[in-house]
Amino acid sequence: MNTLLCQFDSGLVLTVTVPLGVAFAAWLLRMSCGLCAVKVPDYWHAVLVILFLGIVNIVLRFWLNVTNVPSDISSQFIVPMAATALVMAISLRTSPLAALRVTLVQGALCGVLYFAVALFGMLSNSM
Repeated sequence: MNTLLCQFDSGLVLTVTVPLGVAFAAWLLRMSCGLCAVKVPDYWHAVLVILFLGIVNIVLRFWLNVTNVPSDISSQFIVPMAATALVMAISLRTSPLAALRVTLVQGALCGVLYFAVALFGMLSNSM
């Protein structure tokens, strides 16, 4: 498997996987809004929210590393989740608690899908 991945051009892989990841994240955002009874955004609005969330989290992670904030659960988990919920509350025009609920459901859906893909990969390698 490692030799197969080494044969691909990294720019080509990023050109293919980044848009797929953004599309998948927008789909998960729409699904989690539907599960949380929040008004579901249209697809392109969800894509813009995901791109803005990515920029906000990159800047936040950079700022946390530059300011030498201790690496504990508040700086690595709670602050980024609160920033994500705040951005979602503003961009989806909903309450902060509903946005936090959407964030938690989206994280749970990502975890479930990641576990399913990992289980599928493990089962396919064992055959």
